[in-house]
Amino acid sequence: MEENVERHGFELVLITVNAGLGSEVLSIARESGVLGGTIFYGRALLRNRLMRFLGLADVKKEVVLMVAEAVLAEKAIRRIDDELKVDWLEQGGVFCSPVSCFYGAHLQECRLNRGSGGLKTTMFNAIYVIVDKGLGESVVETATRSGARGGVIINARGVGVHETSTLFSMEIEPEKEVVMLMAREHIAEMVIASLNKELKIDQPGNGIIFTQEVKKIFGKY
Repeated sequence: MEENVERHGFELVLITVNAGLGSEVLSIARESGVLGGTIFYGRALLRNRLMRFLGLADVKKEVVLMVAEAVLAEKAIRRIDDELKVDWLEQGGVFCSPVSCFYGAHLQECRLNRGSGGLKTTMFNAIYVIVDKGLGESVVETATRSGARGGVIINARGVGVHETSTLFSMEIEPEKEVVMLMAREHIAEMVIASLNKELKIDQPGNGIIFTQEVKKIFGKY
């Protein structure tokens, strides 16, 4: 695996693995100090024509999303790679990118472009909000009142240090909704502040908010 993780700030980590490994990935990540994560479900299409003909071309996948301090993210990835022995070329992959803002789990950091006078390359910010199932619409309503465009709600399941419950000694992973929003750079902070106030993200277990800078966008905004 390539070593290309920033040493400071927060990182968004997306790890794709075969179905059934997502919980193991999150468990190892938590042991490495990552506070939690969210699992999406997907499928990969194989190129092999025979497999397609036999109806075996679809491989179920789980995409694990985590936001963590860069050093902890790197530590978690190393442990996941070492313990699960995943063939990343065949079974999955790891994608990391910087996060410009992060709120939740008693942690926060914001490095939004504030217009320092230099060349400005960012006009929009993508805002991601992860909350309990049923709260996605409230997130969209709050964000649009603050000037963001309508969001997309994705169903997922999540595991965090304040969220996992047990039943008969088995961990129950709560259902989550991930809301993806787009906001112009100059109103992104106002949108984030409104969401933080409405959702009380600073309290344990209420979700997380993180943003990424968008260099290009296509469509009417």
